[in-house]
Amino acid sequence: MSAGTILIADADPELLTTLSLHLRNEEYDVTCVDDGARALEAAQSAEPDVMLIDVTLTIGDGPTLFECLGDEPELLQIPILYLVGRRAHRSGPMRLPDQVMLQKPVAVCELLEKVERAIAGSVPTIMRATPRRRPSKSDKSDESDTDETIEDAA
Repeated sequence: MSAGTILIADADPELLTTLSLHLRNEEYDVTCVDDGARALEAAQSAEPDVMLIDVTLTIGDGPTLFECLGDEPELLQIPILYLVGRRAHRSGPMRLPDQVMLQKPVAVCELLEKVERAIAGSVPTIMRATPRRRPSKSDKSDESDTDETIEDAA
């Protein structure tokens, strides 16, 4: 009996192999894809219990998979854990809550714990990036850059 179905989307073949090995050892059914378009197709056809996606993975030369998932109504209830590189985590425009983020290199115990929580329903479903409002001249804030924050899509 399967512990659940996991879709992993990342361009790094070594990471795909490593994560899938650890998850399969725990009796999960795992599908791995290395690009955003295939990830979107696999998510729609396989109906995974949890998705692990690289937050920077793109669909062709266009938007990131992350940006497209929120536009797919049938995927809105699937919990997602976001694979984030150290560089993207420190300098990236998004702010992800710790409960949905797996920082690369991924620690096995953290991976298994977060996947279990996601399947149990303790992780928010798809979260959508939305630009922060640019401060107006009447704001007393010194922030002039537009950052993105993460909001629950539901």
